[in-house]
Amino acid sequence: MRWVFRLLGLVVVLIALAVGALFLLPAERIAQLAARQFEAATGRQLTIDGKVTPTFWPVLGARVEGVTLANVAGAQGGPMLVADSVDLGVDLSALWGGSVVVRRFEARHPQIVLERDANGQGNWVFSGLGATPDTTVSDSGAGVLPPIALDRAQIEGASLRFIDHQAGTDVTVQGVTLDLSMPEAGGAATLTINVANNGQEAAVRATVGSVEQLLAGQVVPVTASIEASGAQGSFDGRMGVQPVAAEGRITLDIRQLAPLLELAGAGGAEVLPDAARPLTLGGQFTLAPAGSIHLRDGSLGVGVNRLAVALDTTFDGPRPHVSGTISADSLDLSGFTTGGGGGGSGASAPSGGGWPTDRIDASALGIADAQIGLTLGPVNTGYGTLDRLRGSLTIDRARGVLTLADVRGFEGAASGELVANNRNGLSVGGTLSVQGVSLLSALRQSLGFERLSGTADASLQFLGVGNSVDAIMRSLEGRGQISFGRGEILGFDLSTMLRNLDPSAIGAGNSTIYDSIGASFT
Repeated sequence: MRWVFRLLGLVVVLIALAVGALFLLPAERIAQLAARQFEAATGRQLTIDGKVTPTFWPVLGARVEGVTLANVAGAQGGPMLVADSVDLGVDLSALWGGSVVVRRFEARHPQIVLERDANGQGNWVFSGLGATPDTTVSDSGAGVLPPIALDRAQIEGASLRFIDHQAGTDVTVQGVTLDLSMPEAGGAATLTINVANNGQEAAVRATVGSVEQLLAGQVVPVTASIEASGAQGSFDGRMGVQPVAAEGRITLDIRQLAPLLELAGAGGAEVLPDAARPLTLGGQFTLAPAGSIHLRDGSLGVGVNRLAVALDTTFDGPRPHVSGTISADSLDLSGFTTGGGGGGSGASAPSGGGWPTDRIDASALGIADAQIGLTLGPVNTGYGTLDRLRGSLTIDRARGVLTLADVRGFEGAASGELVANNRNGLSVGGTLSVQGVSLLSALRQSLGFERLSGTADASLQFLGVGNSVDAIMRSLEGRGQISFGRGEILGFDLSTMLRNLDPSAIGAGNSTIYDSIGASFT
């Protein structure tokens, strides 16, 4: 948002060209004067290589060709702005009165580069723009740009590149159309941005309470919304730009990710499983002046599930760090485990059977570090229901650990941890400990089997290495043990069958009672 209004200073200089052209001054002289004025006011070089042609209809103005705005010193993305032509129209009577009323501003197919350095400073920060107008001129000759009112500014077919050296990202979006209106100088403004790329479209609409106050470093009301194929979102709050900060209520509703990926140039199959749709997010959002992001009173929707979320994200380390808590009164994961998770690109097994050999992309483990506490009520896994789960998720340098501190289910308890490590190739492992689980309850829910009663204790350690399920399963190693306490096998009386060779000991009403059963493996 900030760079849009900072570039209004460029509009002022180009207006000078329009007025000069109306009086038939030489284009070369106009260009030199305008460039010097802009550089004195902003510290940024402006080059005009083309013609300055006056226009008289539908408003007084001019067409300026070959406009180039220099980037900040040390930037790597080339000029900040390159435009083949810019059409301008002004209110001449207002201009004589010392103010600028832009009736028309149109730039066609410009190339815009927005770049933020490693310290978080953006190239859209201009000296001399947004200051309170003054009739004086400094000793250095740098004037202050007059107030601007803007009926309408349009940019069509732009190429927008955003380089963030702090985050290590470089994104280019083609087919950007921008429509900006600020009827009163420094007053409220409305902005619409439309993006069309790879057959997909998105629209962003925003309103700013006061541009003058925003550029002067004050916090002003801001509303924004975004609509795209399969997704929509909104922000209603306030923001400032010196330093950049914002707070307000956000909403997000995603029903398909494939169109968004296609729009961003990273097309492919739908990666959001059916059971995860819609993916929604709402809550109180804060962007702190230090650059950290905070979410409070958050509600995350994943399909039929609703989770309470409180998260903090900082960017002062080698990777973003996410910390916070996630909780839910209940969770239904059956859609992911019983065939309802389709929609993404699943791994394929060889035609002759066996484990899937598709390569597992675990690069997401290296995107950010995390420390998140988990508190969940009843969890329907699709194979049975856990009464509760207390644990945490930790990610450190591409190594993720899911700690199960206290899991209750099937009348027993479990604890342990599951590890996925992608630091030097992918490996998965873990340790699990189970105490006092009801065999009848566990087998009935998971397998529909009701012929074994008693309690079970078990422990398991395992490790697998490889970049596919097939490789992991073939390399799997570990050890474990299981023991059954006093219980009963329903459906046959083993002692009667062995003593009397009586086949009638099989069937309803027969059972085999045991004191204990144990086994171990490596």
